[in-house]
Amino acid sequence: MNTWRSSTSRCGSTTDGEAPPEACRPGTTLPGDDPETLIRALLACFAASRQARPAAEALWSVAGPGLARAVGGPAHLADLLANSAHAPLLGHDAAALGPWARLDDAARVRVEVAGADGRAAAYLLSLRRQEGGAEGAAPVWRVTGLVREERADA
Repeated sequence: MNTWRSSTSRCGSTTDGEAPPEACRPGTTLPGDDPETLIRALLACFAASRQARPAAEALWSVAGPGLARAVGGPAHLADLLANSAHAPLLGHDAAALGPWARLDDAARVRVEVAGADGRAAAYLLSLRRQEGGAEGAAPVWRVTGLVREERADA
């Protein structure tokens, strides 16, 4: 697994006064030309967010149409990220990616995050390369699923 420490910058926090990473600012679309770059940018936004709303906006900017229809909007996505299954993603201290599975225009990766308390949670992120929004635009990678893995020993 590829492990790295997340940035200490926290968007959505009013206590440290730091600005969010550029890619996490409202109205910014995360890079979609490479699935690993997209997931790393998304995880950086999750790590930088102690609140669900900024993280939801980052995920919404790269949500595939099926995920967008199923969720219904950024506010609903924020509610989902705030629930106990997905809350470990918010403000995590470290993340590990791998292994990747990729077939043509589909990819998935297992992501494990660890919080300051040392507890870990694992997720499966699914992506698909889809047509860009503008006519003639190159296809871009979009997130099509985010599911927490249940521990086998739980």
